[in-house]
Amino acid sequence: MGYPEGTGPEFHVVYADETAGNLRTLLGPHTAYDLWHVDQTFTPNVPSTTFFWVLEMPESGGGDTAFTSLTAAYEALSPTFQRLLAPLSLFHTSASVGEIARVGQERALKEAVKTTHPLVIRHPVSGRPSLFVNPTIARRVEGLLPEESEALLRFLHEHIRSLDFGCRVRWEKGSVVVWDQRSAAHSAVPDFRDGERRHMVRLLPYGTIPEPAFPEIYEQPGAL
Repeated sequence: MGYPEGTGPEFHVVYADETAGNLRTLLGPHTAYDLWHVDQTFTPNVPSTTFFWVLEMPESGGGDTAFTSLTAAYEALSPTFQRLLAPLSLFHTSASVGEIARVGQERALKEAVKTTHPLVIRHPVSGRPSLFVNPTIARRVEGLLPEESEALLRFLHEHIRSLDFGCRVRWEKGSVVVWDQRSAAHSAVPDFRDGERRHMVRLLPYGTIPEPAFPEIYEQPGAL
């Protein structure tokens, strides 16, 4: 992904039209196309406050963006389950679902950027704990067997999709949305007609290295 001339790598263009295609084109036939994620968590420092604005929307409408609060999702869990998650960490890789679809599995894995983050992090400003799950990028719990990891992440990925924690932004001319990647996930809604243009720009500055919400019980990868 390049960035516009005269800007920098924090600027990302999100574009769909009859030539570039859209999320449906990228992923192929599915019954649904929600792709919940947090942007670029495969580096030690992760994105922070993010600005997203619209330049052009599909003529027929649609192209909304859905958001979910990972802080509210954590707070909805029972204290017992929260304690279960506190010492765990997740393996994050740039070989995401979308990247594998775009360049192929072999190339995506070969060029992957990888890191590990706590599954429950503390926000550096508010101090509130938050689930730091990322369904497209973080797909393995360190220290668990594959079946255990898949079962836990399947529950968490379904949990964060709840309407109890989310909202849906309907873009209009001049709309700008600001959110914090350390406490919210999002998903495009590719419900517009094939070939229509959706042109967005995202400003994605990086923040700090995520810290565990409960360092006194957090265990480093491999220590389980």
